[in-house]
Amino acid sequence: MYNIQQLKKELVYITWDGSPRAADYAIEERFIRDLRTTLDEAAGPVYVLSDLRRGRISNMKTIQRLAELTRHPNYAGSTAFSGNLITNILVGTFSRFSVETQPKDAIWKTPEEVLAYLELLQKGVTQNIDWNALLNPSDAER
Repeated sequence: MYNIQQLKKELVYITWDGSPRAADYAIEERFIRDLRTTLDEAAGPVYVLSDLRRGRISNMKTIQRLAELTRHPNYAGSTAFSGNLITNILVGTFSRFSVETQPKDAIWKTPEEVLAYLELLQKGVTQNIDWNALLNPSDAER
């Protein structure tokens, strides 16, 4: 249902394929544990990029627990993209639960906008990555 990929030592890319049902806490618990492990094992600060076009977490308690990860010493910041209005509201809620350093404009509508934003945060962080293959997996398979 989700995939966490370490693209570079300082960049993690998360995708969702569907959204967990309201009562399916096991997926959400596993996601939080996996993301925490990714941060624990990182060699230094990591930016988290979430592709929320095909799914997201909507449980407020889980969003609050995810926001606690912004206090992790290897957490550099996060951003996401989706054209969905509900997703925008949920990411805004995550930002309000997060530490004060979490940017309040952490959600974008397009991949191009989010990549430009990441470059403003950390020059070069999005370079040398095959974004077409990541963002359009069916195109890359052709």
